[in-house]
Amino acid sequence: MSNKVVVAIVTFYPKPEGTRFCLACLTIGNALAAGHKVVVVDGSPANIGECFKSLGALVFPQHHRGLGSAKRQSAFHALEVAMAENLDIILMDEAEKDLSMVIPELIAPIISGEAGVCVLGRTEEAWKSWPEFQQQSERAANAVFAEVTGKELDIMMGPVAFHREDAHFFVCNDPKAVNVDDGYAQHYGTLSAINNGVPVVRVKTNWRYPEIQCSEESTALVGAMLAKRQAQLDKLTHAYPILWQSVR
Repeated sequence: MSNKVVVAIVTFYPKPEGTRFCLACLTIGNALAAGHKVVVVDGSPANIGECFKSLGALVFPQHHRGLGSAKRQSAFHALEVAMAENLDIILMDEAEKDLSMVIPELIAPIISGEAGVCVLGRTEEAWKSWPEFQQQSERAANAVFAEVTGKELDIMMGPVAFHREDAHFFVCNDPKAVNVDDGYAQHYGTLSAINNGVPVVRVKTNWRYPEIQCSEESTALVGAMLAKRQAQLDKLTHAYPILWQSVR
């Protein structure tokens, strides 16, 4: 099995500038430099997608409104690329998380046959690099996920790698059918995979939150980020038990 993956990300930036846009360029550039394929579903003005194309990414326009739809679309295109390139593993990443250095660790259990899905996790030291309020809200959501599914994963970290045979869990989930928030396709796909008996493991690494992003979110953007994290916690703790019952 190849140690190369198809990285699937979703982007939306009003302008080709700012911390988050620059981090996305870093994520894409370093993944490509490591020999991986990168699929981007972009809902930004046209010039943003062109920037990512110039780096070497395969860029697709976002077809439907909403983050959940865009993430499922990214997994679908990644599956197409994986099949065309004879690659076995897809990594649903977040644009601002450059995982190029930890991808080998993350996918090792899939390559060995131990797992079909690998959820990126944080060591205790790595946790400290996140804004304190985010640490609290994400630990709380992780605890609810574990209570519902019986699996202790760092699901709130975000990135999830999976064998292409398990891609349907991430492409076809439909949280709107049970009236829960539709923004967290990785979470819902992982939950469904667990429910269907797919071996799912947590892979802890020392990947750290970018210092510049942590600084901005803890100072200039702190009000908006506090509201965002609280809303995220509320939506997910509501969604997990409903989705678990819906896929049983």
